[in-house]
Amino acid sequence: MTIYAACEDKLVFVAVPDTRGGVPRPKQLFQPFQAADESTGLGHYFFRAFLRCFKGELRYRTIYGGACIIVELLPAVPSGQELQCMQSAF
Repeated sequence: MTIYAACEDKLVFVAVPDTRGGVPRPKQLFQPFQAADESTGLGHYFFRAFLRCFKGELRYRTIYGGACIIVELLPAVPSGQELQCMQSAF
């Protein structure tokens, strides 16, 4: 598994690509109760809701040969300090 992280526009992005075929129904990915063979279908729904409580986001992108899940977060920066972000081609 490869995990990528970047800081851009004062946001932190964490991307987890999967090249094993992607998601068959991406429009339903973040809807509750989209049960698969051995799951309840609540994982992505709850994770996105949790991230949104902290002004974050969970996104899905189709990539060549699969999919990529992207977590978008506000950085935890001590009061009075500014975030130093490097430019990235995310």
